[in-house]
Amino acid sequence: MKAEKPWLGVFFLTLSACGGGGGDGSTQKPVSSSFALTSANAVKAAGASWQAARTSEDYSDLAGVSGAVISKPGSSAKLAKSLPSPALLERLLAKTSVGPEVLPCEQGGSITISGELENPLTLTPGDLISVDANNCDNGVGDVIDGLLEMTINAFSGDYLSGVYDLSMTLMLKSFQVTTGTDVKSSNGDVTVSLNTMSATALVTGVSGNSLRLDANAESMTLVDFSSAQLLDVSMQPASYTLESSGTLDSTRLPGSVIYSTPVTFEGTGSSYPHAGEFLVTGEHSSARLVVIDSTSVRIDLDTDGDGVVDEMIETSWAELDK
Repeated sequence: MKAEKPWLGVFFLTLSACGGGGGDGSTQKPVSSSFALTSANAVKAAGASWQAARTSEDYSDLAGVSGAVISKPGSSAKLAKSLPSPALLERLLAKTSVGPEVLPCEQGGSITISGELENPLTLTPGDLISVDANNCDNGVGDVIDGLLEMTINAFSGDYLSGVYDLSMTLMLKSFQVTTGTDVKSSNGDVTVSLNTMSATALVTGVSGNSLRLDANAESMTLVDFSSAQLLDVSMQPASYTLESSGTLDSTRLPGSVIYSTPVTFEGTGSSYPHAGEFLVTGEHSSARLVVIDSTSVRIDLDTDGDGVVDEMIETSWAELDK
């Protein structure tokens, strides 16, 4: 499996999947307290938490390969079309001091890239790369503005051949993406890992202290979050697993919840998971999403935290995604 231009991939994946920043770049912890989960709000809480877990994992899709239930459909194609220059990676790896290099965008605006690389032939822990977008229209319907800073934490393998094990931390500051009338922004930190050392498996992960995501009138903050995905392409359609955890504070909910995957999600191709469990915990209550198949799920609701299921709610993945 070959992953091209990974740190540029993070940048443009961020555009299509999560948007960019609103604020000064400081991380923000949730301010709301937890709330009791009931039959009236359990589906909404489970849906918002599932979407949060999927959104966080979007940041790990560095190779343009994903289970489409995690990345938005079409994001891989969008990523490939968004790259400003096919030879950009090779140019940057030919120097230790990067830029500032101003690159015009396809339909207007620009991207300024700067940074410091210890070794001009590869990536080294401590390398810094900064991408500053100035109303950049990438030609696929997005206008991007704001700053994305990347720090390499660990690297091994062959960068140019796309076979490597990589970890980097992203800081998003005043970073915004506009698509038509849809405005998305993000602000905070994400640590991304990507392992392409196997010819048949892609292992990705994300984690972070705090990441705020805003989309029009909605806002959510993820705190102490992590996700890990394994994509096995040894068969077609490819199979995937997903584990995720964190705290979600969302304007869609009356307070914050904690989510986790006590039983790992499993799925194939572009379908929703066909196995696994997803636990959402509120104030002295919980909603356990039990996967029935790639279409249907059941929510086991414990309204008083005694470990006994008080109500079962059958619903669908499509309903959770609304």
